Amino acid sequence: MRHRCRVHQLSKPADQRRALLRALTTELIRNGRITTTRTRAKAVRSEVDRMITLARMALYRLVGKP
Repeated sequence: MRHRCRVHQLSKPADQRRALLRALTTELIRNGRITTTRTRAKAVRSEVDRMITLARMALYRLVGKP
């Protein structure tokens, strides 16, 4: 059973999965939209949320809270 397993495997080895998620995340941040499968989109969502959070935290450190 795969209870509480957080990583979407995407039927790929770890290095290929990391490269795929990195490429999709970069494309989504640059263009605001990607065309992909629902499973890959769900896997990318957590990566993009993490990147947005890091960017907001860095902005708050530089500028201060609005």
